[in-house]
Amino acid sequence: MRLGTRTRHALPARLTGICTRAADAAELAKMLQFLGQWLARDPGRLAALLEEFVGHPAYGLAQLRQDLERFVYLLGGSDFESLFGLPGE
Repeated sequence: MRLGTRTRHALPARLTGICTRAADAAELAKMLQFLGQWLARDPGRLAALLEEFVGHPAYGLAQLRQDLERFVYLLGGSDFESLFGLPGE
């Protein structure tokens, strides 16, 4: 293997068809929304803790909250408008 190249491996068949029950997806979406709301509560203090934990300022609270919102959307817990800040929030 050359330096800087990656070998891609196919996922096992049992991992390609992962399904989640609707109730489980809804529960996970609610938990992610809760975490997003909690992160918005005290951004000054939490941003410093996140930067200390991550070790680099490139991934901050805004990025973390966007990731959480995207996962909620993918689980069906929000609509397109709320994910991208369009009218209808």
